[in-house]
Amino acid sequence: MNTTDQATSTTLRETNKQIAREFLRLLEVMDIEAWAELWAEEGIQEMPFPPDGLPPRIVGKAALYNHYKYLPEMYLSMRFPISNLQTLEDPEWVIAEYTGEIPIKTGGYYNNRYCSLFHILDGKILLTREYFNPLILTDALGDSFNDTF
Repeated sequence: MNTTDQATSTTLRETNKQIAREFLRLLEVMDIEAWAELWAEEGIQEMPFPPDGLPPRIVGKAALYNHYKYLPEMYLSMRFPISNLQTLEDPEWVIAEYTGEIPIKTGGYYNNRYCSLFHILDGKILLTREYFNPLILTDALGDSFNDTF
């Protein structure tokens, strides 16, 4: 790799890591409209191990917005401290490990650990694949889980 290619790769890596950070920051402030703008029109969120009632795949910016727009009604706040954030060999791919610290408006907390893989192209998220413990989610939301999703 020549010096110009290396500089371009380094810049792309930092840009894409910043987009992943912004993804979490906008969820923290529950600005779902701005969060949706991070996505490509055909963006996809996959959750390989969702609990019953949660879709394993959400396709398209509009569908993602519609799925997440209710977060401010459900949660008092959200915090996602990142413990690890790296690009893969291909700088379009970012992996993030983080925790969620989320008090629920109806009482209790939804605190979980996550690992998300991001595919980012031309400054837009094409894919996130989010791994988390679904039992923690259903336990935290209890009977309101099915009403929520």
